[in-house]
Amino acid sequence: MTLTQLRVFWIVASSRSLSEAAHSLNLTQASVSMHLRALERDLGVELYERGHRGEVVLSTAGHVFFGHVETILNAATQAQRELSALQRDTGKRLRVGANTTGGMYVLPEITRRYRKILPDVDVQPMFESTVKVVDLVLHGQLDVGLAAGPVDKKRFEIMSSCPDELMLITSPDHRFASRGKALLTDLISESVVLPGTGSRSRWLLESTLNQAGLRAKAYLTMNNTEDVKRAVIGNLGVGFVSRYSILCEVAAKSLVAVEIPGLRIRRNFELFWQNGQVAPPHFLPLKQLADEVFRELDAKANRILPVTS
Repeated sequence: MTLTQLRVFWIVASSRSLSEAAHSLNLTQASVSMHLRALERDLGVELYERGHRGEVVLSTAGHVFFGHVETILNAATQAQRELSALQRDTGKRLRVGANTTGGMYVLPEITRRYRKILPDVDVQPMFESTVKVVDLVLHGQLDVGLAAGPVDKKRFEIMSSCPDELMLITSPDHRFASRGKALLTDLISESVVLPGTGSRSRWLLESTLNQAGLRAKAYLTMNNTEDVKRAVIGNLGVGFVSRYSILCEVAAKSLVAVEIPGLRIRRNFELFWQNGQVAPPHFLPLKQLADEVFRELDAKANRILPVTS
């Protein structure tokens, strides 16, 4: 039994998906399965069961083992921190991880202001999936995370948060654009452009649309939000993206944000770190700066985008 196997087990159990865990760990799905089988052989028990639609569900033994694994990984992380503290130099650093949307549209302004008031701090940004960012903060490889929540408030302290909404976007010459509104049933005849299958936005969108009983004519998958926007501008379909990602395009009239009455796909961007963490003084301005940027982004979005009901 190795720490790598325990970490693979923890991420699979947390995400309930072999494919999402493989993506977060930068491993193949076959490699993830190999680690899990080796762990089960060492323990002599089965840790997982197959749930509905391929979801991975912990067995009774898996649930018991999960609590112990968290304790072991946390102890290993603390030991690593203490050893690193003995070796690192006196330079100050701030390791901030963000999911794709937060990293592209929110974090740059926060880090720009932070560097202006604390130029001697080495700010080290990293962009990963939400699952990976959460895992890296939990195990001390990132100091702070920024992601589309919610994050587990038992493990993390939310330093600052900002309301976000996934909005329907079209090209200016689309039939929805002149109306400014669309019904859910209108989407049945549309191709819907979505972000990659491993993203939290994709999961939230599919869950919301499935609950509404909606099935679009076709779904097109793009790598990231920028690709979704380009596809929509090119009339490949309509899309759903964070409202903060389209402020420039809507202001320039290259994209149109369209309201769907009765449908609000809401979430929060959350800046977080480990619960109980004793933060060094150079971490503290980050909360105030994030609060400022979040307020300004929210106000700008409210000015530019249509008010949804």
